[in-house]
Amino acid sequence: MWLALGHAFYLGPLLRLGPHSSAIACLGVGLDAPFTVRTDGIPDLTARSFLFRARVRYEIRDGAGRMLFCYFDPTSARM
Repeated sequence: MWLALGHAFYLGPLLRLGPHSSAIACLGVGLDAPFTVRTDGIPDLTARSFLFRARVRYEIRDGAGRMLFCYFDPTSARM
């Protein structure tokens, strides 16, 4: 985990969380393999990267290997 002003990064294994949402946007990247995302209102999507919007419930259903998650403060220039 790396923390800095306006953003945070997590690099490691998929945490296998249940359906949830976050208060800020998050870019998820499957470094070793694609992953499958389930979110309300759209079919499951398998991809190597996905932008999780703030306050939208989602769940990562399948994935393997290392994942990178980048969380951004919406007022950050990096967003």
